[in-house]
Amino acid sequence: MKRLSPFFFSLLLLLPCLLLLPGCQGPGKGLDEVYQPAYSACVDLIPELFPDKVINTNTVSVRYLKEAEKSAVVLLDAQDPGRYFTEHGERFWVFLIGNASGFEYVQMVCSSSTDAVIGYLPLD
Repeated sequence: MKRLSPFFFSLLLLLPCLLLLPGCQGPGKGLDEVYQPAYSACVDLIPELFPDKVINTNTVSVRYLKEAEKSAVVLLDAQDPGRYFTEHGERFWVFLIGNASGFEYVQMVCSSSTDAVIGYLPLD
């Protein structure tokens, strides 16, 4: 029986570790399961909302929408953000999808209770 070379053996040991890296797992795979439905909804809307952008959906982070950001949200149903957020007292998630060090990223805003995409934050 032929023995594995040390290099090949090392690769076999490293492969599971590499697969655990968030960027190597595919869109949203590094996110907690609670965010997955909302994140999937974001990814589905990116081509429609941002047809000219090429977004790397493997790169993602999530945080809560800050109070100061609410007036800047572009709502998908064209409502007034002030009125919308007053009527909806829930917390909202902001998914930063893509490479934020350049211009190929988006910030999608989702309801934390329904997982629906409600809008996005425009780039500065």
